[in-house]
Amino acid sequence: MYCLFKGKASITIAPLIDKVLKLAEQYNWIIEASHIPGLSNTIPDSLSRLSRCEDYAIKRAVLQKTLKELGIQIS
Repeated sequence: MYCLFKGKASITIAPLIDKVLKLAEQYNWIIEASHIPGLSNTIPDSLSRLSRCEDYAIKRAVLQKTLKELGIQIS
């Protein structure tokens, strides 16, 4: 579940949420969000934490190999 008040992911989902809320208001829908016990959201959760971490880096060897395969030289 997204928290619209924190994290970078909320920026991309906010316009969609606005549209859904406008439709809900227009058609008098009731929207509820709840956790489904037993289901895991580990990959999106870990990616979300990584985007907020800001202290990660690409290993030098991996970067050099990738740049070499792409034909890019850093001077």
